[in-house]
Amino acid sequence: MKIKSKIIISGVSVILLSILSVSIVISYLVLADSEKRAKKQIERSVKLLSEQFSQTGQSLKATAKKIATDSELGSKLSYIYDSKSDGGVSSILNQESKDLTINLYSLAVAAGAKEVVIYDDSGQWSSAFWVTNDKASMAFPALGENGYYFATVEIGKEVKSSDWKKADKLNKRIQSIAPDQKKEDLRKDIESDNLILTASSPIMVMGLNPETFEEELQKKGLASISWKIDSNFLSRVAELTDSQINLFISNQLSVGTFSKSNKVSKAIRQLVKSKKNNREKVKVS
Repeated sequence: MKIKSKIIISGVSVILLSILSVSIVISYLVLADSEKRAKKQIERSVKLLSEQFSQTGQSLKATAKKIATDSELGSKLSYIYDSKSDGGVSSILNQESKDLTINLYSLAVAAGAKEVVIYDDSGQWSSAFWVTNDKASMAFPALGENGYYFATVEIGKEVKSSDWKKADKLNKRIQSIAPDQKKEDLRKDIESDNLILTASSPIMVMGLNPETFEEELQKKGLASISWKIDSNFLSRVAELTDSQINLFISNQLSVGTFSKSNKVSKAIRQLVKSKKNNREKVKVS
């Protein structure tokens, strides 16, 4: 190989290998005589990517907890759930749900969240917020009637009464039943060839214990906040590490900064398999 020829040195980040069909490939374009230096650069890039991913997860957990501990949101959610169970007037409950959703919108925008779903104590979703480009959308299930109420505004703008619409279906997939989680949690999912990181935190509200007749914190629901790993995140890490980063799901490119590499090579697949086997051995031993 001539000294001026170029090679691509690649490494695999191990942070996501618990999901069998996901791998992140980090590539570094170097001169052939710099292969040793390139491998060190790959190791540094993998470490930094792992740290950035971990920090994002911790940030999501902190945001979920912040939203879940908002007293106004918790009180409204508890009132709606208890009144619904007692056969409360649907028009009043729908107004309360609208107020709850506007409150969620304010909390989510202030926290910089991209997608948040609030579940009541039965596990049914009660309110949702998500961002698409520069627009913020919010919705809640209509109570006492079919369909949903939703509104879409520019991020940060006030939500007016005229912004609310009624629809039989939403153009956004919302998990209707809350995950079975009783404490703060972080999980990874694959949805439409995207890697989704979701943090959840229980919504606790002061209530009267019927046995002791004393006030105590009671679980009334769950706040779930999701984040999709996107090109902005990978581009930021790629710039910090002076490398190229691609995310592959089921051997297909999901998102990345290196367009010339749209499939995982056989060598990389073998490396991924080797790392997974090593991790499994560690778990067993």
